Amino acid sequence: MAHELHHTEGFILASYDLKEADSLLRILTGDFGLVLVQARGLRKLPSKLRYHATLFNQADISLVRGREVWRLVAVNEAAVMARLRRDPAKWRIYLDILALLRRFFHGEEENQILFNDLKSGFLWLANEADQVELQKNFECVLVLRILKQLGYLADVADLRPFIDFIDWSGDIVGQMADYRPTALSLINRSFQAATV
Repeated sequence: MAHELHHTEGFILASYDLKEADSLLRILTGDFGLVLVQARGLRKLPSKLRYHATLFNQADISLVRGREVWRLVAVNEAAVMARLRRDPAKWRIYLDILALLRRFFHGEEENQILFNDLKSGFLWLANEADQVELQKNFECVLVLRILKQLGYLADVADLRPFIDFIDWSGDIVGQMADYRPTALSLINRSFQAATV
């Protein structure tokens, strides 16, 4: 019986060791939501998958649907990863955002809006946000947008422009400087409410 091959993009949010050399990956995908993916032989030295199927990587992936979990067939690191890794401050922001997702994203339903926001946001961060102030603003804006998509954020009229915009731009991110104390307070309240 032939299995249909599915190509998608994803962020690897968790990795668990299985058996002698297999891994179980939790991947937030653009097309299927949050999925469990078995990667056979991933931890073996000759594995072609091991260098791109790493924790917190953004990648183009190929999957087949198994009875209980998806199986990883191929993976290639997204081009944006090299640019983010070259800048320690940008890389820290990227890792912090994915750690936040790992903590708060639990549903398996597809969330294309959230996925596209992450993808386009990280691309903007890699290419545009070279100033420390812009990086801080970017992180604040993206966290607001994530919390809103996941239902953890109360509506605050002053912050709507940062939640409702369509395309990332230096203008919208730059404007966050004036609202960052308000945004950080709201983010912290959302974190506290989510952990109670």
